[in-house]
Amino acid sequence: SVVEQARNALQVLKTNRGRAYETALEKIKSSPQELDDLANSVRKITTEIADEYGLKYVSQTEKLGQKLNVVDFSGSTITEGTASVEKAMNDILGWTDNTAAGLDKLKKRVGDYLSQVPKNSPASSLLSKIRSSLDSALKKNVKGYEGMTKEYRLASEMIDEIEGSLSLGQGKEMETVAK
Repeated sequence: SVVEQARNALQVLKTNRGRAYETALEKIKSSPQELDDLANSVRKITTEIADEYGLKYVSQTEKLGQKLNVVDFSGSTITEGTASVEKAMNDILGWTDNTAAGLDKLKKRVGDYLSQVPKNSPASSLLSKIRSSLDSALKKNVKGYEGMTKEYRLASEMIDEIEGSLSLGQGKEMETVAK
């Protein structure tokens, strides 16, 4: 049907957008020292943001001897989304892939955690600040990163506009799409 063809064409646009992003990301070259410095800066900023929200870390060793940081929320107003905040904090503090692609993946993970917490909550505010600081650091310190993310954003806006104009978004009824 025409509707299926339109949906398939949109999927091709989404796939091409993702491939272009990954290809551009692979071409980004920064010195390992610069990226290590960036990762350490993000860890420092993350702990400062955590302090603002009254979060503390309690070191704990699990059965296999692996050291974990357990986040203590007792001095914080964060009551919802604590598991996502704790996962994000541990990801950031324990992250070892300090390549441009690795730090981009970390930014995406923090974004995924952000989508799991209630909107307009303290957890959302904290994770949003952390993700924003990581995004800003990448754009400022990794040559080519800002242009790459701008291209991705523009492609996403075009896809969203097409979906909206043709009522092709997920959950749309066939009758709405056909109109």
